[in-house]
Amino acid sequence: MIKNNYQIILFLILVFSSISFSQNNTELWKPINFDPEKNIYIDLAGLEHFTEDDIYVWVLEEFTEPFELESSNEEIFTAKTYYLLNKELNMYSILEIIYYDEKDAITEYYNYWRNTDIESYKYNYPIMPGSVESSLLENCIDYINKKNSEAK
Repeated sequence: MIKNNYQIILFLILVFSSISFSQNNTELWKPINFDPEKNIYIDLAGLEHFTEDDIYVWVLEEFTEPFELESSNEEIFTAKTYYLLNKELNMYSILEIIYYDEKDAITEYYNYWRNTDIESYKYNYPIMPGSVESSLLENCIDYINKKNSEAK
């Protein structure tokens, strides 16, 4: 019962924050051609503020075939994932995942944020060559470098 109340509270916070900030929403989705089973996009708008080793980026996945989420038995058509990528360590973590149904309604929300500066806790996975995360990092770095050179 407590777990369900916690999920409901998180869901309501997410819904109300998205409503209150929707007028300031300046997403700029760039397609990343990587996987034939889904369309992958990165949100370039948020990258302008992250030019150090840590890069925070939203990634949108549109699945060509929906899949069923085990925890809720709901069909998932799209997902937004908030990544933390570190270009120096070549590692990443997933900070948040939001799953959407056919009508773009949120079906599940997961928060994996950790308040720590300990690198072994901050970054969970290595970025493997040829992986989706490798492609995400490359595209983020290219965009950041381009914006930095335009600013000079």
